Amino acid sequence: MAAIFAKTEQGIEDILLTGVALGASDIHLTELNQPVFRVDGDLRRSDLHPVDISDMNRFLDNVIPAGFSGKDGDFSFTFSERRWRGNYFHSNGKRLSIALRLLPLQIPDIRDLGLPASFNRIAEMKNGIVLVTGPTGSGKSTTIAAMIKRMIETKSMHLITIENPVEYLFESTNYSVVNQREIGCDTDDITLALKYALRQDPDVILVGEIRDTETARLAVNAAETGHLVFATLHTINVVETVNRLYGLFPPQERHLVQQQIAATLNLTVAQRLIKKPSGGRMALVEALFPNESIRELIREGRSHEIPQHINGADYINTFVGYADGRCHVA
Repeated sequence: MAAIFAKTEQGIEDILLTGVALGASDIHLTELNQPVFRVDGDLRRSDLHPVDISDMNRFLDNVIPAGFSGKDGDFSFTFSERRWRGNYFHSNGKRLSIALRLLPLQIPDIRDLGLPASFNRIAEMKNGIVLVTGPTGSGKSTTIAAMIKRMIETKSMHLITIENPVEYLFESTNYSVVNQREIGCDTDDITLALKYALRQDPDVILVGEIRDTETARLAVNAAETGHLVFATLHTINVVETVNRLYGLFPPQERHLVQQQIAATLNLTVAQRLIKKPSGGRMALVEALFPNESIRELIREGRSHEIPQHINGADYINTFVGYADGRCHVA
């Protein structure tokens, strides 16, 4: 599980605190180079001292419970009232680099994120699948966390998350149970963990990113058998999301999968972060709660026709109105 990282006398920890003070979303560290911060979507090289390799090794040994080894890997930890997600890797002749993402320690509400109020309907869902999509760094994990927080606050449920790594930390309540599993620490394999999750009496399952056929198959089957499943994909709009999901399956299975997706898809959200004129960033979303006509298109493999039937569905597009240059995609 994710580590809790305490500040020592100096080094990487001070760079992290600088990132917090700057309001950075990401920090990039490469041995013998000055730290780089991403603020409001833009990279800024700092005037801090170059990062020392011994500090980097000590930092990784500290935040990775199983120990720092190998050429690359994911990790997460808590420090300075923030959650942090990280990845270490080697490049340019085996130079060590670390990429860090800052996350709020407290999970924001749907309203705090400026997301549509209709997303609160998540709390009423008992089964099916919810897909949140977008490019890397578009806030997918935060949107899902806000949705799950809403559910935990309003209903009795058993939540199982299968993540690589664990990002936001959810808390059990008097009427809810939370179990968060991290790949490499609590389980060796996402597909095996998802398979066993169905035997652990879950109501809600968060599987993180769907990357392969087997994960997609297990996620859809879980949704079809009475569980609510949250997952992410790297797609940019509603139509591409549907196509991407059943495109993960071999051709001979797609007809059946189209029936399953049509029956289980509760909500698909495609989002991007944009810069606000006043500073900071906000999420724009395209979201669809499928109605029966949309489900019929998916069932028949006619998802390319969805845009022509949007007006009859519960459809939200906050991208509209931001094409005049007032805000810029981050």
